[in-house]
Amino acid sequence: MAHRPAKLPRYQPQLALLVKAPPEGDEWLHELKLDGFRIGVAIAGGDVKLLSRREKEWTEAFPTVVAGAKKLPVDSALIDGELAFRQHAGGHTTGPNWPIFLKFADRYIKGPPPQAKPPADSKAQ
Repeated sequence: MAHRPAKLPRYQPQLALLVKAPPEGDEWLHELKLDGFRIGVAIAGGDVKLLSRREKEWTEAFPTVVAGAKKLPVDSALIDGELAFRQHAGGHTTGPNWPIFLKFADRYIKGPPPQAKPPADSKAQ
């Protein structure tokens, strides 16, 4: 019997909230603002789609990101992140840039559980 992929929920990115000052206290983590595209990676039954926060499909534009997502050991997943561009050593004007996907949150996963790490441990890498 063929394996039927799970129906994924609608992609709804976890967006930042603009505030006048960062929160106080040691329990908060801060991240750099990346200049890229907010993208959801939807994986279902070996099929991968890249979706913008307004659900425009970007799959064909970034085949290397799709190829990487296909290697993940999950049956289905919806992963929230940022598609940014790593610059060539000389900067963006002297060589090619290549896309990288930086995960913010797993919105949904079915399959073997990923190796979870506390947020502070993930940031240290």
